[in-house]
Amino acid sequence: MGLETELRAIDGAALTPVVAQALGDRSAVVQDWRGEPLAGGIGVALGANALHRFAGTARVGDGVRPWSLVLKVLRPPLADAREADPTDPSYWKREALVYRSGLLDGLPDGLAAPRCYGVVERAEGTWLWLEEVADRVGAPWPLATFGDAARHLGRFNGAYLAGRPLPAVPWLSRSVLRPRIAATAALWERYDDLRDRPLFRRGWPGGLAERARRVWADRDRFAAALEALPRVLRHGDADRRNLFARRTAHGSPETVAIDWAVVGPGPVGDEVATLVAASVLWAQGVGPADLPELSRTCFAGYLAGLRDAGWAGEERPIRLGYAATLGLRWGPLAGITVAVTADADWRARTEAALGISFEEMLDRYARMQPFLLAQADEARRLLGPS
Repeated sequence: MGLETELRAIDGAALTPVVAQALGDRSAVVQDWRGEPLAGGIGVALGANALHRFAGTARVGDGVRPWSLVLKVLRPPLADAREADPTDPSYWKREALVYRSGLLDGLPDGLAAPRCYGVVERAEGTWLWLEEVADRVGAPWPLATFGDAARHLGRFNGAYLAGRPLPAVPWLSRSVLRPRIAATAALWERYDDLRDRPLFRRGWPGGLAERARRVWADRDRFAAALEALPRVLRHGDADRRNLFARRTAHGSPETVAIDWAVVGPGPVGDEVATLVAASVLWAQGVGPADLPELSRTCFAGYLAGLRDAGWAGEERPIRLGYAATLGLRWGPLAGITVAVTADADWRARTEAALGISFEEMLDRYARMQPFLLAQADEARRLLGPS
């Protein structure tokens, strides 16, 4: 039975237990419903998962109440062995294990995850029934909202600087840098052959290419420095695409983070670097010209969040983690770089998910390069002579 057949077979009896949880009333009985596919990120475009929204009404006592849910379908890997490795960032079942484990029950004030109303094993994969989250600020976010999100992520990371032990479970993502180095090696090791290709020139115009190649040459030094920094548990993909802003019942700002598929330990400072770089790269209401102010706002918010969590250390290692991640992970190791050597089918499906062409994306990436390369220079200064 295929996924579409399974989705069509969903009926009121299957929905009622999940909807009763969502409404907080065991007496709820689903009356009507409709389902529709939702747009997603690259994972949806490439078939790794699928998203659907279900909404309708339910009778509760003497009244009728509306409800809505998101169904996320996690599909087992067909060919990519990395997706079957519980420690790899792309492990297919991690998000289901996160929700089952209770790992997200202790999130700090200001940071929340969607409520999960069911994890169901099916023939076509694992189904997650999740709260539908709405952003109450709207697009684009003002810089202050990015600062709030950075502070909330800092509180999350900071708990592990302040003494909370990292979770002792075998399925957390253990490394992002090393897989990214392996994934981009084909590009940088063929630098001389690829340098004059139009896509390469769009991503690294003029002298930026040589500066980027120097960061690639320093990759092991940067990676070793990042791996030596204090480790914290981090979301791992916390950019604007996966963050929603709302207010708590008391009126204070709250950030809801979705898509916990790559959660795991990483260097302090990594989380906020992703917030800054990926939000700009994926055109989430901020552009390359916003990077200096966005960086200042988010880094200040992140430091405040670390201190909220009880951290009282020096700023230098935090800044090193931030600058080295921006310079390396979001410089020559950025995922967009694979567009230069990707086949036409992969590019077409990914462009459909992004909503813009790779040429446009590489133009944006090129405008980010001066900022990213300056961060690499800062990381070198913090590291001192090699």
